[in-house]
Amino acid sequence: MAPALPTFTLPQAVAETFIVALLYGLYLVTTFYVNRWLFFADEGWKLRKNIHWFMAAMTNLLSAMSLINVALVLRDTIDQSTFVDNAGNTSAEWVPPDWDTTVECMIANLTALVADIVLIYRLWVVYGRKLGIIYFPAFLWVSGIVCTVLQTYLQVKHIHDPNFGPYQWASVNMSVGPGIALIPFWGSTVVLNAYCTGAPNDR
Repeated sequence: MAPALPTFTLPQAVAETFIVALLYGLYLVTTFYVNRWLFFADEGWKLRKNIHWFMAAMTNLLSAMSLINVALVLRDTIDQSTFVDNAGNTSAEWVPPDWDTTVECMIANLTALVADIVLIYRLWVVYGRKLGIIYFPAFLWVSGIVCTVLQTYLQVKHIHDPNFGPYQWASVNMSVGPGIALIPFWGSTVVLNAYCTGAPNDR
């Protein structure tokens, strides 16, 4: 049987929601400025003739995924508050729905994958658009997609069957995700970032 999920007390959940909302507000301001320079000329508000649609799409995709995450945190806090308001309930008894953590884990992975594809694109441009330089990071990126799909499958399967997991090392922890998929995912992301940042300078 999977261990019980750790839960915040209501005051902790409110504090977390406040901090998340505050930081997301700062993030929205930076996103606004990024979009301003992506879509408009350096002087005034005249649209650029050549908009970099790839970077614009990646920027706003990251923003959308962050918004989903903030919405989930806010909804959880409201649900927990409602649960505590009912007679006899305490915040320690409240447990977030399993699909919440599944979505949050998937968004975390997708956010890393979007950031990684931007790194790969930058590497490709810096090295004169030569495909050879991105074969290795592209392989790691595809591996990350495979791990994300596997992680989501295992978590969804676990929701329907809490005893799912053929081996102890393959068990599913719903609060952080299954290690059998999560460890290789973050491992490949770290190696990809190191490669794209420190690729050899002989072009």
